[in-house]
Amino acid sequence: MLNQHYKCTAEGSTYQDCNEQCDAKVTSKPYSDSEPDVSYAKRTLNFIKKLLGAFFMFTSPYAILTQVAIPYFFIAVFLAGMNQLTDLEIDKINKPYLPLASGQISFTTGVIIAASSLALSLWLGWVMGSWPLIVGLLWCCGLSIAYSINTSLKVTMKLIDRLYWRP
Repeated sequence: MLNQHYKCTAEGSTYQDCNEQCDAKVTSKPYSDSEPDVSYAKRTLNFIKKLLGAFFMFTSPYAILTQVAIPYFFIAVFLAGMNQLTDLEIDKINKPYLPLASGQISFTTGVIIAASSLALSLWLGWVMGSWPLIVGLLWCCGLSIAYSINTSLKVTMKLIDRLYWRP
């Protein structure tokens, strides 16, 4: 059994043009089962590349990278800040390396960072005009507050005390 390779020696825009206008050179070489089929591997690789490219475009990367990732980055900053603010006394013992527990960031600064991040996240959702995004951000915020509601109230009272009762 011979494996035949065809190559057109003249330029043509289609297979039909090439077949009608030029001579083809045919070379024969022995067929071997152990010989890798390079064209099959290339076709498979090209298919996978095209499939991944189509999937990438299908996912709307602009929407993911800006309309979702950035507001959720700021909500994540809020959640981390909320956790550190509400668990401050526990973190002083268990995680003394955290910025609030170690005193690198003051309590008031932590509140400002967390509140600003929450406001920025919700503002970005509002500016983008995506109600599902806003609802998702509020849901994350609500779950975080509900998780630590008892300590959240203590933190709020402590903050009010610091802001209004200190000379």
